[in-house]
Amino acid sequence: MIWLTLLYNWSSQPFQEQTIKPWLRAHWSVERLSALLPDVTIRYGGAVIEAREEPYRFVEFVFRKAAHLFVYAILGALAYAALPVRSGPVWKRGVIASVLVLIVSLLDEWNQTFSVMRTSTFEDVILDMTGSALGVLAAAALGRFARKLAVRDKRRLERRARDGGGITPKRR
Repeated sequence: MIWLTLLYNWSSQPFQEQTIKPWLRAHWSVERLSALLPDVTIRYGGAVIEAREEPYRFVEFVFRKAAHLFVYAILGALAYAALPVRSGPVWKRGVIASVLVLIVSLLDEWNQTFSVMRTSTFEDVILDMTGSALGVLAAAALGRFARKLAVRDKRRLERRARDGGGITPKRR
């Protein structure tokens, strides 16, 4: 719930409160930043962003989209982890978590239509779901790893108990 609250607050902020352009301008000249960037053009949500022509805009765009991936990866992992193990096999829990995150993503994009200078795009929903899938996969893999460790430790303890507590006489 804390993560959802943070997500809602970030989504409700006007663009001017989130922009990193002032920080970029304070630390990088247009020429220096432009020279470091690849000569690429991105088309996204009807916008065209040329890295070397608009370096501040390009870096901010990449930063914001990376933030989408990160925030929704965390949300996907949390949604997966919040589901009880008895809710079904891993794939079913993954699908349920993904559907829940899809609903949040759609509501998030809808919420952005009410925020100043914010845009709502279907591409962001796809990006959010990519992040969610990564988070769900990571949580499932981590859960599997933890279960394997638990089984290994349980077997080790059972072996010790069977062998007299693991205490063996000293050999001379």
